[in-house]
Amino acid sequence: MKQSLLALALVGLAGSANAQDWGGVYVGAQAATYDFTNDYFDNGTLYTSDVGGGSVAGLFAGYNHQAGNFVFGGEIAYLSGDMAFDDFPAFYFSDMLDLKARAGYSLGQVLPYVVVGYSRTTWTD
Repeated sequence: MKQSLLALALVGLAGSANAQDWGGVYVGAQAATYDFTNDYFDNGTLYTSDVGGGSVAGLFAGYNHQAGNFVFGGEIAYLSGDMAFDDFPAFYFSDMLDLKARAGYSLGQVLPYVVVGYSRTTWTD
């Protein structure tokens, strides 16, 4: 009896892992603000400096393909904004492009995955 219940539980668990479909196209937007203050000690004295700040916004899009429980995909993301450093006011963040490849394993509603990619950031002066 115990073996039948265990086998039934394992079959139910295997079926639920395939219930989530991670395949398809996805798109989205992202935004962030940046306000960086640096606290440091110099010869026992605490100093605080306002390093800079700004904001960025962007879009991302990707595609996932699922084969059984394995999920493979790629993503492209673009950010643009006006982040700057106070000590270098003429030097500011212009944009960033990300290209990513992903591989994961579906555990139902959870998808652990690894990512490799390439990022290019432009700082303008």
